[in-house]
Amino acid sequence: FVFIQISPNASDRNTFGSTCFLLFIKMSIVVSEPFDCSKTDDGNDVVLEILSCVKNGPQWWQIGRQVAWSFAVWFFIVVSSPATTKIWKFICNDTSPFWVQQYVGTKYRQAQNLQVEAVLCFAQVFGSLFSVWMWVIKSYSIHNATVSDEIYAIECMCVVLSFSHTLFERIKFDFSVKHALSFGVFLDCLTLPPLIMQRFGPWAGGSWLTLGYLRAYHCLTPIKRLVELDLFDRILSNFAQYCIVAVLECILVVFSIAGTLWIMESLGDIEGFSD
Repeated sequence: FVFIQISPNASDRNTFGSTCFLLFIKMSIVVSEPFDCSKTDDGNDVVLEILSCVKNGPQWWQIGRQVAWSFAVWFFIVVSSPATTKIWKFICNDTSPFWVQQYVGTKYRQAQNLQVEAVLCFAQVFGSLFSVWMWVIKSYSIHNATVSDEIYAIECMCVVLSFSHTLFERIKFDFSVKHALSFGVFLDCLTLPPLIMQRFGPWAGGSWLTLGYLRAYHCLTPIKRLVELDLFDRILSNFAQYCIVAVLECILVVFSIAGTLWIMESLGDIEGFSD
């Protein structure tokens, strides 16, 4: 994709794009045989450390239930947004309270004091960063069927940090439906509830394996917001800020693709879609 964007030669871009398209078609039509956990590619009788071969390991149906509960939470937030907006305006008497004007702001007017927003942006960054870190640690200990107390406590604290920033944004946009439909809120609903429900029963899809790696997105968006607020101008030039954001965007894309591929390859074929 980067090559296509930067190549000055149109024929090179067309050739590269056609090659990628043909490779994608080739990979799409290849039907692979189910993996045999008793043998490696070399024929040795050992069990590989992949999720499909781990006893009581995560399964696709658990991921499915996590996504289902996440969609239920997101749907509730979207549907309840009009009523929440009316209740909020009733409490505020159709005018923003002093503390909202001073520290939160609105979608039309920036807050007078940006310290609270800056602190919550950093809370979102650190909460999401530690969530991703815990996801990586858990992925390296796939034989543990349950989450340790330490990791679960850290992830619950990360949820609190991330939720505080999301609540700040909801207040800023008056709990509007448009904001509830934003990708940031949707991603919070997709990743935060499964972290809380890791120790819940099968009805919640409780498992250490979640889509928590997607929290990497919220490591980037607060940084962009801090750049927009010109909070880094005293220590970084505009070019340095641009480079940092560009590098973070690249890392986000690579990590998101890698995490998705790792889950899909480790869990194996989805029943009914193996072809």
